[in-house]
Amino acid sequence: MKHDGIRKAIYRAYNQGERHPSFILLMEINPSLLDFNIHPQKKEVKFSRGLRIFEKVYMAVSETLAKEKKNIGASIAIERGVYSRGRDRFQMVLSEPKNERQGEQLEFGEVPVKSELQPQYEYTPQNIWQVHNSYIFAQTKNGIIIVDQHAAHERILYEKLKNKDYSSQALLFPIIVELTNLEASIFEEYEDLFKAFGFEFRKLRGNSVIIDKVPSILKKITKDFIRELINSLEDTELLPERFDSFLKTLACKAAIKFGDSLSQDEMVALLDQLFASQNPFFCPHGRPTIYRITLEELEKRFGR
Repeated sequence: MKHDGIRKAIYRAYNQGERHPSFILLMEINPSLLDFNIHPQKKEVKFSRGLRIFEKVYMAVSETLAKEKKNIGASIAIERGVYSRGRDRFQMVLSEPKNERQGEQLEFGEVPVKSELQPQYEYTPQNIWQVHNSYIFAQTKNGIIIVDQHAAHERILYEKLKNKDYSSQALLFPIIVELTNLEASIFEEYEDLFKAFGFEFRKLRGNSVIIDKVPSILKKITKDFIRELINSLEDTELLPERFDSFLKTLACKAAIKFGDSLSQDEMVALLDQLFASQNPFFCPHGRPTIYRITLEELEKRFGR
């Protein structure tokens, strides 16, 4: 028997490019949820609650792999004496709060063990600058790297969401969202997905929903944001793509924006977290996060 959704859930959680993992999956499921009559030779099975099955398999694999990574990271740190900065660096008030972020904290959380960087990307924390409140310039041994601060933070948050590395927080003022008939139908279908990622809500009469709790990584919640999340689940047909679209929308909306001023410590924190991620060179949508310029290229530009 085979089920394409389960295979995709495992591959999506594994997230190792072209590698194909071997796995044994033990599942207990109510037989009434199974349909064996979709293939003439009984080689495939269909679940009546396909999204819920996909979510549970995805989260189980993600959480298991995340635990293994932490254990491996800790042993590497002990054996190699990897330099690791403390938590206090990563929970600081902005030095010059601007725009929508005034008075709020930029929290990166505890920094995981830093990956072994390729020499061309090893940067000096003392030589980091922010340009136009949008890009981070960092000096390396043989040039500079330029980091898109929004794309970088988006990558960090996307992986936190996949690994469930966050908590829920109660809203001081719960948000009442009026949904269209279509949005209400989508929301009802994917209630479990919202709950799985830290949302708590109450339903009112008609199509109204009260949002009481949200994932702690979300700093600003609006009615339009909730509706955009719901509509992101309608953009694609396949369950894995819908699930991933939801994660990407969450990460994008929670990430720092162009125009947000960052302190020196926050820039260092951002780079440390970025290079500790699984795929530091691209945001979840596939856009580059880093551009590298070598000294040789600079010298050519200036005719040296």
